[in-house]
Amino acid sequence: AQLQAGADAVVLPDHATGNLVSPKTYKEFLVSVHHEMLDRIGGPTILHVCGDCADRLDIFAEEGYDGYHFEWQVDAREAVRIVNGRMSLIGNINNAQTLLRGTPEDVYKQARYSIEAGVDILAPECAVPLQTPVSNLKAIVEAAEEGY
Repeated sequence: AQLQAGADAVVLPDHATGNLVSPKTYKEFLVSVHHEMLDRIGGPTILHVCGDCADRLDIFAEEGYDGYHFEWQVDAREAVRIVNGRMSLIGNINNAQTLLRGTPEDVYKQARYSIEAGVDILAPECAVPLQTPVSNLKAIVEAAEEGY
């Protein structure tokens, strides 16, 4: 329905983060469910799983998602290396520390790191806190405008 209504992609949030579900359990119980969802959606999909998921990035890439929206706990360079072009990477600017409590310079530095690492789409890691300074959000744009 989302794609029919004009969405470019469907984002699937999942709670299979490393501190809740092991890679083995993920493979055993969730991969088949995700494959069924991907088949039913029949269009571009982006997976979002909170936390450190470096140990299951390879699994995510094999599942057939078009993109993975990831958090700061996964090093951008490591994510790019593991995924190796099999899906787009989206993220991974730290919301709580960098965006909310950091300076525009902190945000810019983290954004440039992600860009230079090869992250495809620069974005905050998850829901942006309402109290985030606008100057910090503008620092993301500034970093992106300087080029990928």
